[in-house]
Amino acid sequence: MKETELRTFSNVYNASTKAKQLIHEQYNAVHNVHTIMKAYKEGRAKDFSEEPKQQGRQCIVTGSGPSLDEAIPYLKDWKGDIIVTTSHASTLIYHGIEPTYIYALDPFSMKKEISGIDWTKYKTKLITTPTVWTDLIEFWPNEILLYRQNLPMSTPWYTKDLSIMYSIRSNIEGGAERDYKFDPIIKTQMVLFSCSPPGQLFCSDLLKYDRIFLIGCDFAYNDEKERFTEYFKNTGEWREVAHPYVPPTIEKNDTSEDITSNSPTREITTSNGLLSNAHHLYYKKNMLSAIRLSMQDVWVCGKGAITELPQITPEKLIKQQQWKKKPRGMKKSLMKKVLEKYLAHVGAFVIVCQKDGKEAYTFIESECPEVEIVCYMAQMKVIYTCDKCGAELKDNDFNVPQDLYVAGKKGDLQAQAEIWKRATAISDKTGDTCINCKEGKLVHKFDLDIKSNMKRFRRMLK
Repeated sequence: MKETELRTFSNVYNASTKAKQLIHEQYNAVHNVHTIMKAYKEGRAKDFSEEPKQQGRQCIVTGSGPSLDEAIPYLKDWKGDIIVTTSHASTLIYHGIEPTYIYALDPFSMKKEISGIDWTKYKTKLITTPTVWTDLIEFWPNEILLYRQNLPMSTPWYTKDLSIMYSIRSNIEGGAERDYKFDPIIKTQMVLFSCSPPGQLFCSDLLKYDRIFLIGCDFAYNDEKERFTEYFKNTGEWREVAHPYVPPTIEKNDTSEDITSNSPTREITTSNGLLSNAHHLYYKKNMLSAIRLSMQDVWVCGKGAITELPQITPEKLIKQQQWKKKPRGMKKSLMKKVLEKYLAHVGAFVIVCQKDGKEAYTFIESECPEVEIVCYMAQMKVIYTCDKCGAELKDNDFNVPQDLYVAGKKGDLQAQAEIWKRATAISDKTGDTCINCKEGKLVHKFDLDIKSNMKRFRRMLK
């Protein structure tokens, strides 16, 4: 199978993740409260937004691909910063490289990944959500930078409950206990795209680094390895863990399903000839979506599946790391086109709209854009908010019967034309009086142009 023939689906992945991880996140968050609040009162923990910005500096974001092995010998001479995860931290220390930040996302990020090292000898800081494994929070001795997750599947637990749990409760002067106010200590919410590298990228964006280099973000197998060579000291002595690539054994009647209708163990050939699988390429799709959202100056260092961005070798990176005045690797206008073209190839699209007066984006996966995306945008277009009371109201001006929707997805051109006609005939209720408060005026929650978005998608698909 070729990379561009693969279709992966976030709704399946998100449902599986929620089923397996949410209960652990809730448990961890409850049991981490005492440790984190104590560190906060001591001044050792703080909201991520309080960390000083790094304008004028460059940053490396590490992934777990085999090309990290090739780059590590050069990183001792790197003068910029490095954002790693708990998977990479001890390996860099083994090679004499000090990470600037360790990013923790997964509820199963644990102490054993980075134990055996006296981290008080380093200035490394931990960037974490309070939902990681409890022994990691208890073990970490240095500064802690806190954020909350902002997920497509966000529930009130992520958006509200965590905020209340990690708050300072105080009395309003002269008020009773029932009038106490809550001041959240974790204000930063970070958008997540399924795996750690996009989260590390967004950390670098919030810290305002000028240029980002991806090392080990391969999303493929190369050099006959599945991932980088790891070093741990959690048993008291350094031990090496190698990960040679072993071709998958596929049963004759394999009907397993994960994030794709194809077997997740099947080998897939990337556009530059490397071997990969559905999970890796799902993560690549999410990584490029994250880069499209942040629009940072991103370079790829090492051979991997990402061919859509500027490339540089580890050796050249170290030689040219003082190039602060050189132009960005790719103009933003070209980057948008290149990234969106790739995403369209794998059935993912970026809807551009206006929200709160600023350009905003919605990422949607679709096998039939002429029906699914048109209907999705039409549903966005009929959502209004009141400029006075803030109520959210949905108009009933757009309706597509199920039989018409199904016929359009099957390729019925007349059905698709009728859906398009209904979507583009939606009347604009902007300025109408709010039916909730009877005083305010309605404004679009998402101000978008269906025709211009579809014109862009059709051009890419063609």
